[in-house]
Amino acid sequence: MKQLVETLVKRGYPIEAAEQTAVNLQKMTPELKEALDIWLTKFTMPIIEAEGYSTDGLMSRFKGMTYPAALLTLDWLIREPIKAKQIIKKGIR
Repeated sequence: MKQLVETLVKRGYPIEAAEQTAVNLQKMTPELKEALDIWLTKFTMPIIEAEGYSTDGLMSRFKGMTYPAALLTLDWLIREPIKAKQIIKKGIR
């Protein structure tokens, strides 16, 4: 967990956001955790899809969205597809 927070901070996250993001990232589904591990170790961003959305599509649509945030959004889509799709269509803040 500490290493994940440190990596997020090195990649531009404020410390408080890095801590909360790290907690949420630890709870993701296994497929998404694999993509996160690749991003952490190789700094490549595998394209992952869920419920008609993809990591690259989300980051393109929502300027400034980071790869970890896109993964968390996909995780939300997997867990609560109806609610997540409604809010994504309106626009994520």
